[in-house]
Amino acid sequence: MKHHIDMMDAGPDVNNEMNDAQKDRIINNNNSIEDMNDIEMANDDGYREHEEDDFDVNDVERAHSFDKRKAVSFIINLKEMHRIRETAAEDVASRVNNIVDSYINILKRRLYNYMQGLDNEIPEHTFNDLFHIELPFNGVVTAHERKKYIKENFLYVEPETVHVGQRLRVLRQRGHANLDVVRDTFIYIPLTESIEQLLQNKDILELVINQPTERNDRFYSDIQTGSVYCQNVHFQQNQIALPIVLYFDDVDICNPMSKRAGTHKIGLFYYSLGNLPVSYRSRLPAIRLLAVIKRNIMNKHNINVVLERIKKDLETLSTGITLNIHGNEYNIVGWCLCFVGDTLAAHEFGGFKTGVGFAFQKCRSCECTFNDMQENFEEHLFIERNLDRYDDQCYELSMAQTLSVRDVISRSYGINFRSLARDFPNFDLTQQIPYDIMHVIFEGVAVYEIKLVLKVLLDERFIVITEMNNLIENFSYGYANRSSQPTSIPAKVINGNETTLKQSASSMIVLMRLLPFFLIDKLNCPFNNQYIKFLIELCEITLILLSPIISYESVQMLRFMISSHLRQFKELFPDKNIIPKQHYLIHLPSTIEKFGALCNVWTMRFESKHNFVKERMAGCHNFKNIEKSISERFAMYECSLNLCDKHPLFNNDCMFGKTKPIHQIEYCKEKLESFFWY
Repeated sequence: MKHHIDMMDAGPDVNNEMNDAQKDRIINNNNSIEDMNDIEMANDDGYREHEEDDFDVNDVERAHSFDKRKAVSFIINLKEMHRIRETAAEDVASRVNNIVDSYINILKRRLYNYMQGLDNEIPEHTFNDLFHIELPFNGVVTAHERKKYIKENFLYVEPETVHVGQRLRVLRQRGHANLDVVRDTFIYIPLTESIEQLLQNKDILELVINQPTERNDRFYSDIQTGSVYCQNVHFQQNQIALPIVLYFDDVDICNPMSKRAGTHKIGLFYYSLGNLPVSYRSRLPAIRLLAVIKRNIMNKHNINVVLERIKKDLETLSTGITLNIHGNEYNIVGWCLCFVGDTLAAHEFGGFKTGVGFAFQKCRSCECTFNDMQENFEEHLFIERNLDRYDDQCYELSMAQTLSVRDVISRSYGINFRSLARDFPNFDLTQQIPYDIMHVIFEGVAVYEIKLVLKVLLDERFIVITEMNNLIENFSYGYANRSSQPTSIPAKVINGNETTLKQSASSMIVLMRLLPFFLIDKLNCPFNNQYIKFLIELCEITLILLSPIISYESVQMLRFMISSHLRQFKELFPDKNIIPKQHYLIHLPSTIEKFGALCNVWTMRFESKHNFVKERMAGCHNFKNIEKSISERFAMYECSLNLCDKHPLFNNDCMFGKTKPIHQIEYCKEKLESFFWY
């Protein structure tokens, strides 16, 4: 740059002596510098404006706006990502302001003294005007100020309060009892606005738009390979069609062992987009809050009050909406592909009996009775539920003249009420509520059957419970299983009437993988023992159900294995009943055909999202409007995700090194298919 200035000062004679090669080199250097500046601005975090060589007053205003956005982003990420309290966030903002102000004053005084030493008489008020810089957190220190700024400058989705009814409450003041009218409400996050906020991230938008279209009919993997998705013409005809996965569960935010347990139980509705690849869809930032409602309000008005609001957004989304994302307009449609949840939540969502023990028909997929469950172990032997029969049974339930007649009809059909999920566009609640293998297997069938087998082995003195527990506690678990290693099994659990082994679902997965090894190799149980074989068959069924990719032939084999397993159960334990969760096993192969691998539609990751609520409500002493507090924390958190330099959804991505292209594609496909085939 100095060389260029010297040449300009030398006058026109020097410029005329420059040859063409020198001119081209100078032009190329200038172009290279401009290109580098463009690259630096493109690699910035999205808030930086294009800069010019000359710095004017407008640049100061832009820089000030940039700092304010960065300051707000810093506080939001500090509060939501690192889970600090609001008082701590305000203290950080005010202290940073004080530190910055102190350094500005030091710099102003030193520069003023330096200029005075050069005999340059500059008025002090000029320096004060020059260093009159607004501090980074001015106007955004408190929660109210930050929220106002975020609403004006960021895409913040405001939680909506929905009124569903009212009740009377007794207020006691100064010895007098007065009646007060209290509104029953729940908090709802508008679905379309939440989706628009999520798709503001360019990487997520690219994943949603560029979804794979190839499908192998011989293998089931993600939900796009299931028949529910493939046979829906709307997903095939629209370029950007969102298959939405809904979830619901109850969470007790208080200590479950305290006397106030259950008082502040809340219901949480989440959703995720089925377009996202499995590796991203299972991450917590991809699971977003939809609604928060107190359990006692939902018990009073039932789940339909929430489903009605969800239905309204789904109807809007099914007709298509236009989203303006980064200056481009996208026409987006979407439908509810499935609802996932534990047995209680799934039955409540569909309007079925939550306590199946009191119902004559105990299954939401078929009209089986208790006696049928004990005798028939193949799916085709039961009458399948469908929407026509569901509508007829709900109509008969609504026409009951007395409560006693209604109760008899409700018990007979296993239906409590007509669910508004029946009116969701392109949704069949008798077919699109998959079974959750986490609750069916690891908190149901596996616990029930393993407990019976261990009791027999203890009674026949094949094993000793203390030796078994020593193996479980002292086994060298791998790195991936250390956080989920099983705990010892108390003897009173096996000999008593408890329905649990004191293990979590993740611990049950590890235990089932190692239990045959413990019994046969370590405890020297005979391999040909019929109870050991029965247990091994259960483990084999579980491994197939956990597979991320399942072939068509494996699904057919799974049907036979489940049927054989249930028959063997009745032979080995004739005095024990087939429980409903064991009956649900016969529906799992058809569920795989509808939705792909079951590990992609289970509730394991959704339940992990509950930790967000528990961590942020820990130490909370005010439960007056707890659902609003939770929804606002979620709204701020989901808004902060797009303020990060890198969206947390991609934090765990692996950066691969050099890759080599494959030219013999067909040969590689043939080898991979032959490997999985055999």
